[in-house]
Amino acid sequence: MLRAAVWMAMLEVAFTYNLPSSLFFRRQVLTKCNLAHMPLHRHFRPRLTPAMSQSISTERQGVGTATRERERYVVFNRFQTRDGAGAKFEKRWADRKSSLKQMEGFRLFSLLRRIDDDASDSKGYPEDFQDYMSMTVWENKENFDSWRKGYAFKEAHGGGSLGGFLSAMIGSMMVLRTSPTPAMWDGLFPKASTKQLAALALQGRDEHGKVVADGKAKIPTDCFMTMDFYQLKDQSDDKFEQLWSQISPQLQEDDRCLASILLRRAGSKATRPDDAFTYASCSFWPSEAVWKEWKESEGRPLLSSLEEQISSSAAVENRFTSRWEGTLLLSAPNGI
Repeated sequence: MLRAAVWMAMLEVAFTYNLPSSLFFRRQVLTKCNLAHMPLHRHFRPRLTPAMSQSISTERQGVGTATRERERYVVFNRFQTRDGAGAKFEKRWADRKSSLKQMEGFRLFSLLRRIDDDASDSKGYPEDFQDYMSMTVWENKENFDSWRKGYAFKEAHGGGSLGGFLSAMIGSMMVLRTSPTPAMWDGLFPKASTKQLAALALQGRDEHGKVVADGKAKIPTDCFMTMDFYQLKDQSDDKFEQLWSQISPQLQEDDRCLASILLRRAGSKATRPDDAFTYASCSFWPSEAVWKEWKESEGRPLLSSLEEQISSSAAVENRFTSRWEGTLLLSAPNGI
């Protein structure tokens, strides 16, 4: 069963990222698992709860009634690690080769590690919610597609050879409980403090700027990120974005905030608990302490009032907050 699960996970990654060898994997996996007589999608799609069963969108810009043009294309990959395997998982990321900073249209990357202790404004996480996410911000979808189809992607996923890819996937299955699942978003109202990003004191790097990881201890935290998920009522997208347009300037005027962006679901189907939420707001800070200081600052009451308008408006049906430690932070000179 374990062997079959490993082959299934590799097949899902191959199809998720449209790898050239995916047809080879289809033949090999279905033969090895004695499932050749069944439709492919039934083998590896996660089981959905009733709340997750709806399809969020097809591959197009925006969801629902939204009309605002996207300004960024944001890609998450979501992971659930095995108990006690977090440090090993982080080491795999720290050790992989990456040419992201040299790619046209790249803006920001971070491997996000979930903070599990409940904050006073946290309502907890849904069942089976991911404990790690990779987040990559691109200027547009074409930039992402160029990376995904080029050598830089292969370099980061086993070096471009079939043997390297298989080795990387098998290694991943040793630290993951489930297969990784992507989530694509349109980015709206992006803002970054390039001065603050440049001034971050990144810890745990060697003389070449590479993060040092031993697979036993968690790698150092570079920044703090808070992410609020919003589930909207039907026909409420434009109203929600209009309300958010009033919040964004208030947040972006404070230089303590490293970067912020509003996300609108684009091109993902429901495979995880958070997929029922079609919007999310992200803000990056030098540390959780700085974020808490900002929340208690003099300008915060106005922003709190605007946020309360959003949460209590007819547009929002449900909301929950997640908090993350940002690691392996990479940023273009112009930020997010």
